[in-house]
Amino acid sequence: LLEKLLGTTEKALNFMAAGGVLLLTAIVTLQIVARYVFGKAIPGIFESAELLMVAIVFLGLAYIQSLNGHVRMELLVNRMSRVRRRTMEGFTLFLSLVLFVIITYKSGQNAHQAWRVGDVTMGLINFPTWPAKMLVPIGAGLLCLRLVAQLWRVFVPGPRTADSHK
Repeated sequence: LLEKLLGTTEKALNFMAAGGVLLLTAIVTLQIVARYVFGKAIPGIFESAELLMVAIVFLGLAYIQSLNGHVRMELLVNRMSRVRRRTMEGFTLFLSLVLFVIITYKSGQNAHQAWRVGDVTMGLINFPTWPAKMLVPIGAGLLCLRLVAQLWRVFVPGPRTADSHK
């Protein structure tokens, strides 16, 4: 049940990230058309594009991890025995978990601070930064849950699932 809930949440956030890509494409295209047809830039496009990039990057992290889609260097790992490969995988997952727990915690503090002080972008239109900053701990936190689930599968014997490493 927990795995199913995690997978559903990952897919939903990844869908939102994909929507961010489409929205970013649309607003950049609109900006280009406005510059060439009307000779004027649309205020706030640059700032909104910056904020959308956060959603695009962080909301899809856990989903890609569930597919083992992140970049991997397998030159040495493929030559190891199954036990050593599994140990290396567990070690890598653990280090990733430690790093992303720190990222989740610190980015959560940063987002809270931005919300508390009313941080905004500097431009013609002042967008609040806290919604985009809040997406970092959400995406990183979900990645932490995915890493815990994968660590569990590495070290606890049981039926293997489609998204577990071989």
